[in-house]
Amino acid sequence: MSLLKIFVFFVTTVAFAQKPVHLTPEQLYKEISTDNKATVIQFFNPNCEDVVQIVSRYKALQERYAATVVFYFIGITSKDSLMENLAQKTGYTANLYVADASVEADLYERRQAFCKKLMALVKGNNNDFLTLYLNKQDKLIYVGDDVDIKNDVVESLSN
Repeated sequence: MSLLKIFVFFVTTVAFAQKPVHLTPEQLYKEISTDNKATVIQFFNPNCEDVVQIVSRYKALQERYAATVVFYFIGITSKDSLMENLAQKTGYTANLYVADASVEADLYERRQAFCKKLMALVKGNNNDFLTLYLNKQDKLIYVGDDVDIKNDVVESLSN
């Protein structure tokens, strides 16, 4: 392969890499409040050994339900490159989100602080979760620690 082809490949790969969207609980709440769709929020660890399969599953859900459900797949990381590589490996073209460091500098505490602030905004009782479902009226349907998104719940939200 010529140097020019390698250079063009590198430039286009870097230029068009999916950049993660950094999000605070307040920004997320504002987006949820102004959208007339149901919402699924799922936290994940981009360092997980099964992350490619997880993001591929997110991609399938996003493609199937995008017309009626908004998905916020939020990575807990300080490395945008992890998220960019995931998007590239999986072909995920929708936004991948990162819990913004301004929420909590300590990576291990960030998800919990994010959840607590978001739950105060949506007037929920549970301060810590991995998965959250809101219907079209922004009513909490489920808040908990399910690692997998439930297809039947997403299906019911989409109706």
